[in-house]
Amino acid sequence: PGTVSPSAQFRIAPNGEFEAISTHDQILGGPELQVYLGCRFPAHPTYRLAIQELGLSVAETLASDGVIGPFGIDFIVRPSGDGWDILLTEINLRMGGTSHPFFMARFVTEGSYDASTGDLIADGRAKHYVANDNLKSTRYVGLEPAIVIDAIERAGIAFDRSRKTGVTLHLMGALPEYGKVGGLAIGDSPEEAHALYVRLIEILDSLG
Repeated sequence: PGTVSPSAQFRIAPNGEFEAISTHDQILGGPELQVYLGCRFPAHPTYRLAIQELGLSVAETLASDGVIGPFGIDFIVRPSGDGWDILLTEINLRMGGTSHPFFMARFVTEGSYDASTGDLIADGRAKHYVANDNLKSTRYVGLEPAIVIDAIERAGIAFDRSRKTGVTLHLMGALPEYGKVGGLAIGDSPEEAHALYVRLIEILDSLG
């Protein structure tokens, strides 16, 4: 009980320098909850900097072996007394499922990652998001992207450049034929991001 599976992302430059890029709590589903569906950013504050620090030690080792480029680490984090027992489970030497949501959020908010806190800061505010690239249903098959875009705009949840919050969509080419789309809900708090995400699903369901 209480076990979670966060991840942390890093990058090693050709000169051997390395940096932390982000942390996430993964949204898992499928058989035995082992299928990646999406993520929440940032990872929970009680362990986000701990997994980042452990990941940086891995980055240092990989850099010394000549590894370059982006990579991610998956962890198992379980309650232990007053703290957490953190186990490294997997190193993915590539961009992963959390890469696209983070870079989209960073670019649309024009924010920057603060490694000292693990936050994405835009206009002096920490941004939070929920992302899922597996929003799918047979009821969504046949939906045209323009209809979905218009619906989220009319609902008032489309991304607002002035507030730098709201919903953006991706994977829309898969929507008409396969009933699958991706969504990124950005808020000024975890609660706001979650509410936007829930509203997006409600809109998709209503259209379907």
